[in-house]
Amino acid sequence: MKRNHWPDRMLKALALAAFFAAAWSMVSAETIDPIPADAQYAWGENVGWLNAEPSGDGGPGITVSGTKLTGYMWGENIGWINMNCTNNGTCGSTGNYGVTNDGAGHLAGYAWGENVGWISFSCTNNSSCGAADYGVNIDPATGDFSGNAWGENIGWISFADTAPVAYKVTTDDGDGVAGVSDNCPFDSNVAQANRDGNFIDLHVFGKLFDDITVVVSDNLGDICDPDIDNDGLLNEVEPEVAPAGNEHARCESASAPLDPMLSDTDDDMVLDGAECAMGTDPANAASKPPAAPAGDTDHDGLTDAFEATIGTNPALVDTDGDRLLDSVDFKGYMSNPLALDTDGDVCPDGREAASVNADVKVNSLDMVAVASHFGPRTSGKYIKDFDVNKDGNINSIDMLIQAKLFTSLPC
Repeated sequence: MKRNHWPDRMLKALALAAFFAAAWSMVSAETIDPIPADAQYAWGENVGWLNAEPSGDGGPGITVSGTKLTGYMWGENIGWINMNCTNNGTCGSTGNYGVTNDGAGHLAGYAWGENVGWISFSCTNNSSCGAADYGVNIDPATGDFSGNAWGENIGWISFADTAPVAYKVTTDDGDGVAGVSDNCPFDSNVAQANRDGNFIDLHVFGKLFDDITVVVSDNLGDICDPDIDNDGLLNEVEPEVAPAGNEHARCESASAPLDPMLSDTDDDMVLDGAECAMGTDPANAASKPPAAPAGDTDHDGLTDAFEATIGTNPALVDTDGDRLLDSVDFKGYMSNPLALDTDGDVCPDGREAASVNADVKVNSLDMVAVASHFGPRTSGKYIKDFDVNKDGNINSIDMLIQAKLFTSLPC
């Protein structure tokens, strides 16, 4: 498979590019072959070379983000391959197709070849993995593509190989942060900002320590995090207001746009996602779920009917045994009331809530910190992080939770 630079084909490609000019104007510059080192070629077993950077550095080509691939590839023998219907505004007429990225580099979905039809990037698209286990992946640390896509009319497309000719496709987000350290390996995030990381700044309250145990945290930077505030609602839908009676609404009960940077838009101590799920208005503090609803057998703050919808036990106040009531898990932290450790950081939810400093354990220092801020949230002493059960009051109940979780052992 000797590489053919196909000068005649590329002249035709440049001529045809005028047809795609309007579409390209809506697509950001490609992120392929950052060095550059010709790391832009895939190989079709029946169609030859496919170029992910056909117009050179910064020109039209494939753009990789943490959620999808956009832009185009050029096949020497098959013409243009469209990575996403948003490139040319055809989603309404062709169906909402595109190649997706799960944020960890596992690609799925479909591309469309103008002359060859659909190209599948994962066997999971049509549940065919038992018969043919294939897919395309990107290593977040190196940006290297690997694996194979399947074209319905052209067969296998390989994104990397070493023989008989070495080739590969590589991407980089251009933020200067090494892949292994980058909290958004597919999106430029120079500052590495992460609003819902495992850190709460308490220096703003005059403390000499910070809290490094957050009940629901993640390692995704804000640029690539689909839910920056971890309230259970996607960033893209929070600003949307649902028309009355629209059963397809993102949050039917919201009376106004929600803030994707605030987990509790109306500041009523119930997170936005919980209010949407429970049918109260996350944009109006006067509308919130009752603390002691009727029809609550175990008195955990959730009705038996609602517990049935989320799978918790209506006869147990703390289904997962993390020392937080099911309602506190769900309404106060948007943590999973069925999981002891929602964010998978090897520190149980209850302990993360009860530990309010940087020693990753629950002891007298945490209890003293909470005791020194007793009072309602209307008082000047109130610090939300110290309100362990998120009821709007810092009191002995919060310390009781800490006492039940008291340990000298760090997570």
